[in-house]
Amino acid sequence: MARLDPKNIYPYVCEEEKGDKNSTTFFLKGLTVAEYRECEELLSEGSMFGEYGLRVVKYGLVGWDNFVYEDGEVIPFDFNNIGSIPYIFQIEISNEIVELSELNNELFEELELVAKWGDWISRSSHPEHWECEYCSEKKLSSIRNCDGTQTYECQKCKGRSNDEICKKCGIATKVAFRFRFSNKKEDYVKRCPVAILTSRAIKITNLVNFMENSKTLPFPGGALEQTNFFYMLRSMVLSEQNELLREEMDRSKKELERKSKGTGN
Repeated sequence: MARLDPKNIYPYVCEEEKGDKNSTTFFLKGLTVAEYRECEELLSEGSMFGEYGLRVVKYGLVGWDNFVYEDGEVIPFDFNNIGSIPYIFQIEISNEIVELSELNNELFEELELVAKWGDWISRSSHPEHWECEYCSEKKLSSIRNCDGTQTYECQKCKGRSNDEICKKCGIATKVAFRFRFSNKKEDYVKRCPVAILTSRAIKITNLVNFMENSKTLPFPGGALEQTNFFYMLRSMVLSEQNELLREEMDRSKKELERKSKGTGN
């Protein structure tokens, strides 16, 4: 959640110097929407990666500590002194700033799961059947692979594990539990979805929905002054929800058409 704040600073030590007591610490921040778009425009216009990377560093590098010349003289923080940073370090710093400014695949999948689960449970006639207390009471934890340790089942000995080859029988195992969100072939998870929902994805989704409904932004300033990370979060959450809404409308339309044909109207 810290990456929502445009003023949040992150200390960073380059890989080559990690563990070195004399290492230089660089202080980075995520790019705002305006800064990120400006950098992206350089790439779309066919600029060299070096120019793009330098622009990223210009906006995302906000300070350094223990950065000295070979004779020990301190190098004052100034964009004009960027050339004193070894080129390989410049690339690494640029990549780190971009990572701070973008949504990674792990969080994307977590947010996607929250959206899918929210959509599914809202249509369920028995949402209480997916509460943890219900699982425990009905002894469904093992069947639903709640702890993630019984993903596959051997069809011969019926043993469950996370091994795709049964250690006892030496044959291929099959997925023991599938929770399907839709009829799409790969739209499922291999354990209880409630068990793999992350608190950060839930908090982010709730925050985005709250801000969308209240027409507010996480921090002072206009939309372009927010972090690009927030912009990508917002876009992903709302896009996924809109896609699920379209699918629900399609389902409803097909159901109406089916009923209409059944009645001969």
